Parts: sequence; structure tokens; C-alpha cells
Amino acid sequence: MKSTDVLDAYLWDLRAHAESKLRCLTRVQQMVNDYGRKNADARGDLRTKILADLTDVVTITMTMSTISRQALDAARALDA
Repeated sequence: MKSTDVLDAYLWDLRAHAESKLRCLTRVQQMVNDYGRKNADARGDLRTKILADLTDVVTITMTMSTISRQALDAARALDA
């Protein structure tokens, strides 16, 4: 496999994770905007969903950090 193929794979993976993170953040923001308009029971459900999505954001961020370092290493190895 060519070194550019490896880098390209890392970049596509990084991009997919970034898009997933953005979708989670969009959902969280919408839920936070809805939070104040809900009754106490609905707020509890929203809080659970907000926490789950933000936990996903943290996990995705850690994964993106690892992939970013791998992509950087692959880029440094180009024509080295």
C-alpha cells in the first residue's frame, strides 16, 4: 500500500468522525434549546439524552485525536 493511500484512509476516517461529532453537537444544541420549554418529566428524559450525546462527543473527540496523530505521522512519512 502506498503511503498516500494510508494517509488518505486516515483523513477519510477523521472526516467521518468529524461529521458524526457535528451531528451529535447539533442534536445536543437542539435539545438544550427545547429543555426550558419542557415539564419536569420531559426535562429528565432530555437530560439523559443530552448526557449521552455529550459522552459520545467526548469519545469521538478522543478517537479523532488518535486518528489525527496517526495521520500526522503518515504525512511526515511521505517521501521520507
